[in-house]
Amino acid sequence: MYKVIIENRKFDVAKNTSIEDLINVNLPDISCVAAIVNDKKVDLSSLIEEDSSIKIIKASDPDGLEVIRHTCAHVFGHALKQIYPNAKMVIGPTIDNGFYYDIHNAESISEKDLKSIESLMKKLSKKKKSVVNEKNLSKNLQTKDIPDPDLLIRTGNTKRLSNFLLWQLAYSEIFFEKKLWPAFNEKDYNRIIKEYKNIKRNFGKI
Repeated sequence: MYKVIIENRKFDVAKNTSIEDLINVNLPDISCVAAIVNDKKVDLSSLIEEDSSIKIIKASDPDGLEVIRHTCAHVFGHALKQIYPNAKMVIGPTIDNGFYYDIHNAESISEKDLKSIESLMKKLSKKKKSVVNEKNLSKNLQTKDIPDPDLLIRTGNTKRLSNFLLWQLAYSEIFFEKKLWPAFNEKDYNRIIKEYKNIKRNFGKI
C-alpha cells in the first residue's frame, strides 16, 4: 500500500491503482484533466507507484488548457489518419492558441475537409478507449496471478532471453552462467543468491 495525499486528504492506495481510479472512487465530484505527482506532470491513467503527493490539474488551470490542446492534437491525428490513411504526420505540438501539425498528403486538405475531421473528432472523443499501461497489459497476461520474478538464472553460456517472460522480467536481476543446466548445482545457486542479496534494486528509478 502507498500513502497518498490529494486535495488535503490522505489515502492508502493499493499497487496498480491509477490516478483516475483513485479520484473516481474517493473524489467523484472533482473534474480534472491531469495531475502532478511528486512534482511531475502525468496523465490520469498513470499508476501510483510510490508514496505520493498529488495535485489535481483542472481544465480551467493554465496547465489544464495545455493538456486539452495536447489531447485534441492526438484526437485530430487519429481522425485524420482514418480519413487519409496514407497521410504522413510529422509533428503536432501545442502552441499559444491551440496546436498544429506538419502533414504530407497526396491531396490538399480543404476547409470542408477540416469540418469532416472535426466531426469525426467529436465522435472519437465520446468513445471509451482502453489505455495501454502497465496495469491493463499485466492483467491480460497468462502470468497475471503470479508475481514477477526477482531473479532469472540463464545457464548454457547464452546471453539472451529467447523471448522468455519479456514483460515480467523488466525489473528482474539476470545472471548468465556458462555451465549447462545439468551441471548447475546447489553451490552455484547459493553463490548467485548471495550476490543477488547485495544488489541495490531501483526498479527503474534513478
